[in-house]
Amino acid sequence: MRLFPYLTWVVMAGFAAVLVAIADQRTQLLTSIGSLAVVLVAYAVCKARGSRPAPAVTAGEGAPAPDSVSTR
Repeated sequence: MRLFPYLTWVVMAGFAAVLVAIADQRTQLLTSIGSLAVVLVAYAVCKARGSRPAPAVTAGEGAPAPDSVSTR
């Protein structure tokens, strides 16, 4: 990812800014905090299981060649 890890911090700061902006609206604030909790739990579970993204498939490893792709 470009600008890693700085872009991650920018996104987290943006999320915090949104939470501050909607702080006067209790329902939306609680929903946003709940969403953040779900994401953090999912991250912790994936990290604990050692999950990694699937490797990319190249044309020579089972993907159809570009000239054999049918177009409709």
